[in-house]
Amino acid sequence: MPNSSLKDYEYIMENLFLYILSFLDKVVEEEYKIVFLNYTKDRSNLPSVTWLKSCYDHIDAKFKKKLKGLFIVHPTIWLKMLVHVSKPFVSSKFSKKLQFVDNFKDLLKQLPVDPEAIPE
Repeated sequence: MPNSSLKDYEYIMENLFLYILSFLDKVVEEEYKIVFLNYTKDRSNLPSVTWLKSCYDHIDAKFKKKLKGLFIVHPTIWLKMLVHVSKPFVSSKFSKKLQFVDNFKDLLKQLPVDPEAIPE
């Protein structure tokens, strides 16, 4: 994620979200899962609760319904707190799809992933 101190941060984040939505619209026909690889230790690289809420509100119901899992690999304490604070604003069904995974070994236990497909 881009650093929030960037001059064009809001523009970058808005366009990142729109890109993700346009990608999902082209590829999501069946059930799917998302893996978020968190490599940041700096909170300034995490999106705000406001941004996350806005994204959630703008995601079409068909994407929410077909999403079967959202895995966050290498979650920091800050990221876990951010998700926890966001829970009152999202549906309980969506919250149940969210899973924190400490490392790739644990991810492989829950989701068949080709290790070569994961960037270093």
